[in-house]
Amino acid sequence: MNETREAIMKSILVVALVAFGISPLTGFAAQQGTLNEAQRPQVIAVNATGSTSLMSLESQLSGKANAAGAKSYRMISTSGSSSLYGTATVYN
Repeated sequence: MNETREAIMKSILVVALVAFGISPLTGFAAQQGTLNEAQRPQVIAVNATGSTSLMSLESQLSGKANAAGAKSYRMISTSGSSSLYGTATVYN
């Protein structure tokens, strides 16, 4: 009897996962849109070198992003040991 109950519970679980898990995916799928030139965000990269800590590298990249008129930026890479190099993507 326990085996039958487990089989029924697994079947209910599978049905629930399929019903609630797959159907929302179709309703929330991203759709390709078109933006005119004025609506497209400008994306540029800024680089910084010579920093000795991640905090100073971030500060250097932040300053360059602000100078470029950034609305936001994201550090995308860092490398080095005693002298750090970093790159950030800037979104205007």
